Amino acid sequence: MKIIVNGVEIKTDFTPFKDGRRAFLHLDSILTALGRTYWIEEDGALAVSLDSPNGKRTMWMRDEWDDTLLKIEGQIFIRSNRLSDVTNTEIIISDRSSTITITDESDTNAFVFIADEHIDEDEPEELSPEESAKINYGKYAVPQILNDLNEFGLRLEQEGNSLLDDIGFYISNDHSPYNSTPYDVIVFGHTGGNGEHYGFLTEFGAVENLEDAAIVRVSPMGGDEAVEYIANNIREFLRINAIDSTLVYSEFDNQETYERYVLEEEAELAESNPEWLPTDEDKARKRKVMASMIDALKLPEVENPYTYLKSVRQERRQRVLIPTHDGLGIIHTLPQDEGKLHKSLHADEDLGLEELEDYLEQATVSGILALIRDFNAIGFFDDEVKEAVVSQMEKLGLQDELNRMNAKEEW
Repeated sequence: MKIIVNGVEIKTDFTPFKDGRRAFLHLDSILTALGRTYWIEEDGALAVSLDSPNGKRTMWMRDEWDDTLLKIEGQIFIRSNRLSDVTNTEIIISDRSSTITITDESDTNAFVFIADEHIDEDEPEELSPEESAKINYGKYAVPQILNDLNEFGLRLEQEGNSLLDDIGFYISNDHSPYNSTPYDVIVFGHTGGNGEHYGFLTEFGAVENLEDAAIVRVSPMGGDEAVEYIANNIREFLRINAIDSTLVYSEFDNQETYERYVLEEEAELAESNPEWLPTDEDKARKRKVMASMIDALKLPEVENPYTYLKSVRQERRQRVLIPTHDGLGIIHTLPQDEGKLHKSLHADEDLGLEELEDYLEQATVSGILALIRDFNAIGFFDDEVKEAVVSQMEKLGLQDELNRMNAKEEW
């Protein structure tokens, strides 16, 4: 494979190789061509240094052996994307032309630090509540049930109660600034803790009425389990919540396991923070408020509420055509996909533009939607890959999703 560094082809006796998608390059050959030096510290860390007119800049790689750094027969090979990070270079690997192109993007005259210098950066203008709500809801109208719930909450406040205290969230129309929120989720409520929020899952705009949309909970601090499917629709969600919000957080096999869980939680709370335990009067008041909400909103009965969460998640998994990183999957077969085989493409930081383009040439729309959902969950690692995905979103008419994506980046 040909290696070009800053426009000049270099020769090396050590051929680059791949481990799956991960490309490894010979460290000494590349750093020499880039004018860098390196050494290994006593603790095993590898230091990469660049001398400039304004001093030396050094980057350290610690605890990265056998992952991004490999030693083979005395020679060190480095994973290409990590090499790009520590040398501030752009690395493009083309399997089609068997070429690796490395371009140094460092400004050697810029490595000077001036103390107390303030650099003004243009900050995005803060959106008005109306602008934020428009981005959040896009083509959809606020469903009537949320207006009814809001009116119910106002009545509660007049009585000295709180919607947040009783159902565990407050209504909000603002778009989500969190990257973990799926692009096709419309936020309607926040719990008030760690950014956790609830939203309508529109299935990339396929849902016609938000009252029929599934409900998800997004926990920005939740890592790989940040997004959870919790209800088939808003009315069932509120009905289950009226029984006990625990039922939309934990799965139970039956009523007995639920009741045992509640008793164990109360016993633990009584030992650790007894002042937080609700009194019998508190419980009676909440039951009265919830009964009033059920009546005011005409919420439906839910069969087997204690196994509801486990049941709806199982039903969702059975409907999934293509699984996705966030666990939601893609469930709709679109007319243009009829008769086609759905194939997925694993999205990660090593996915290159050429492999992506090859996939897009034969992908179904559902496959592309799955890819969009995956990048939503893990983020973009390559500008060209991102541009290709955004182009697909534009072709599919996903303007609402693009607006929410762009609003997150500007936040």
